[in-house]
Amino acid sequence: MLLFFVQDHFLLALHDLFSSYSPPVPSHMCEVHFVPLVEADGNDALMDPTALLPEDWASRSENWASRSENCRDLPHELRESRYCWCDCDAFAAMEKGMLDRFYIVELRIPPWNPQDWRNRGMVIQEAPQIPPVFQVS
Repeated sequence: MLLFFVQDHFLLALHDLFSSYSPPVPSHMCEVHFVPLVEADGNDALMDPTALLPEDWASRSENWASRSENCRDLPHELRESRYCWCDCDAFAAMEKGMLDRFYIVELRIPPWNPQDWRNRGMVIQEAPQIPPVFQVS
């Protein structure tokens, strides 16, 4: 279950991870896609938060979503042992019965393109050839 601000937190944490390498990994070298999960029969009704709630809760769900959108500008806590505010907010929404869509997070690493202008000045060293541990014949 990934609310918008939890998606923001994931993107910030990934950017923080890539910037911790020496040299830092440029952001264009990894594409992140949040793919909504769909039921096997193609029915997406179970992923709709208002479909699982009583009718009077639909307005509560809309109020929660609008409040959550206002929170997107709050700073996230990265590299901490405690939960960030966005995790606590997602837990609270789940406890109130407000389910959000489930997503698959795809990380796509495109192949190296020396012609890409964003790769200018980057030097790629050849990786040492490591012999296989075992080989199947």
